Amino acid sequence: MGQQQKKSLSQQQIISVNEAVKFCDANEYPKARKLAQKILNKIPEDDSAEFVIALCDEAEGNLAGAIHYCRRAVKHAAGFRNYKMKLATLLLKTDQLGEAELLFTKLLQDDPEDPNPMRGLALIFESKGNPESAYDHLSRVKQLDAMSSGDQFRLAENLSNMTILPDAPDFEQNLCDVLDYDNINISSLSNNIGRYLVHKYDLENEDSIVDLAVLVSDQLLLKSLKCMVVVKPEIEGLMTQLRLNILNEIAAQQTIENHMLPLIEAFALQCHINEFVFLISDDEKQIVDLFSELLTSQSSEPGWKPGQSELTLLCLAMYGRLYDHSNRDQFLEHPIASWPDSLTTIASISLFEIAQEIELAAKIESITRVDDETSLAVRAQYESNPYPRWVKPEHGMPATFAEYMTRALPGYTAPPKLRQPDIDILVAGCGTGNEPIKYSLALKQSHITAIDISRRSIAYAKRKAMEFDADNIEFFHGDILQLGQLNQRFDLVVSSGVIHHMADPLKGWEILRDLLTADGVLELSLYSEIARREITVQRKAIEALGIEPEPDQIRHYRQALMGTKLDSGIQAFRDFWSLSECRDLLFHYKEHQFTWLQIEQSLEQLDMELIGLHADKRVHQLYQAAFPTDPRGCNLKNWHQLECNHPNLFMGMYSFWCQKKR
Repeated sequence: MGQQQKKSLSQQQIISVNEAVKFCDANEYPKARKLAQKILNKIPEDDSAEFVIALCDEAEGNLAGAIHYCRRAVKHAAGFRNYKMKLATLLLKTDQLGEAELLFTKLLQDDPEDPNPMRGLALIFESKGNPESAYDHLSRVKQLDAMSSGDQFRLAENLSNMTILPDAPDFEQNLCDVLDYDNINISSLSNNIGRYLVHKYDLENEDSIVDLAVLVSDQLLLKSLKCMVVVKPEIEGLMTQLRLNILNEIAAQQTIENHMLPLIEAFALQCHINEFVFLISDDEKQIVDLFSELLTSQSSEPGWKPGQSELTLLCLAMYGRLYDHSNRDQFLEHPIASWPDSLTTIASISLFEIAQEIELAAKIESITRVDDETSLAVRAQYESNPYPRWVKPEHGMPATFAEYMTRALPGYTAPPKLRQPDIDILVAGCGTGNEPIKYSLALKQSHITAIDISRRSIAYAKRKAMEFDADNIEFFHGDILQLGQLNQRFDLVVSSGVIHHMADPLKGWEILRDLLTADGVLELSLYSEIARREITVQRKAIEALGIEPEPDQIRHYRQALMGTKLDSGIQAFRDFWSLSECRDLLFHYKEHQFTWLQIEQSLEQLDMELIGLHADKRVHQLYQAAFPTDPRGCNLKNWHQLECNHPNLFMGMYSFWCQKKR
């Protein structure tokens, strides 16, 4: 409020302004607006009252009105920084990026230590598809030690999307720190961390010599190996060779220097995370077999403790799960606290957690029978290879699903039920639980039913749900094809990468549709025929060669692909870099693929309508540039044309929301 106006206000008017602000803070917007309007009737240029009305308009979804009153407040109290910040934020929300950028830039110039305009500028550059500049501003927020959970999520997102990696002294440290955040999708960072490490060690140069002493002290490398699948052939080649060297040295010397233990531990954890996808030579197999026999002998001795076989256990953990060793019962008799520090994490995930999953799997309730031929074959695959084995869930979603959808689909208004925090959600084909746990952590008042055909996958999901206190999920074993017998209906049904593995995907889609409430929303993710053209070529080659989906055959096939330049399309799929995901990618029992035109036809056949695509901002920007007359982005013929022009646009999957026609 300007000084002159403040002087002109009576004590009663000041109280009224304060009351209006209190009502606004309590979300009682009609009362706040009424009081603020009374003040404006008496003093038309009162900035405080104008700002209160702007806040009311914003809360009620009238952004044009909010901008109007915020502009008035700025005009009448030009020196008041909060008004300008709110105006810039409102302009950003309404995609008036040019003016918003000017305002945020001026605010930052006036106070270079204020993180709020930095955040605003980061959002603007994200909207423009410039993650490098967005990263620069969020990095400055981090330097000020002002990172919120949302900032962390967006910093990781921009690091994942960057095409040009900066040559800045703090970049490696930022990568390292981001891996410690508990609300990000770690796997999305794997490509750029891999790129950075390849460049750092000049691994594209076949004559490059890597100093082992440097690797041992490389915190980014060690952290990455312990928590994510590394997705670069150069790094896989380096680790495979170093693993062999370490094995040979321990076999020859029966000892190794203590400073090497963290690197061996990181290798073992990486191999567990990627499910031992690295090729194992015949020489290695012979040494590993000898170590296994030695461990059997050692652990069978009375009074044996894990610390007595530390090196042997570490070596074997680089080649297989400790749970699969013949003496696992002896291992399990020793509580985790009694294991050496170098083996604590390995024993937890490679022994004790697997034992826990097997125990959980036996107790999972079945709510349908499973007797369809394709369902039984698919179940067998996921019982052998629960997929995917993730480490930390992403939970950057807002507090209601409607807000989440509105962020993804500007201009979309969700039905009233989805704007409530207590919605009923079905995750049909929950796999190892990443998706339902993500929803659970964000939508804490919701009730989530998660169903999968594989007990082992559900057991992994249940263990992870306990780990992250996701306590509003019920897990069940069952087949989507039998869910028609359920009496319950759901406000949101999510099925990601599931029905395209059925004999008849449209039948599964119809069943999911019928589980929706009247205003319910279905989110589906399906394979793109265009994006997976190279996958189709490889699947035909695998079938022609008679290659079976066995671990050794998958390893050899991967190695052959990495030895040729023709494999670039395959290597771009993150699934290529772990055993179960590679099996899912190239060796799946049943796979259907779609085009947007086929999806349009299916929607019509099922009497459903498209709400919008769940895609990266840059994908939507590309669409808007090509088809500016379709702001909602719901014309699937246009999307088909765009994908034909950009065949790798949907390499992950098509992901979209739909609902019953009204």
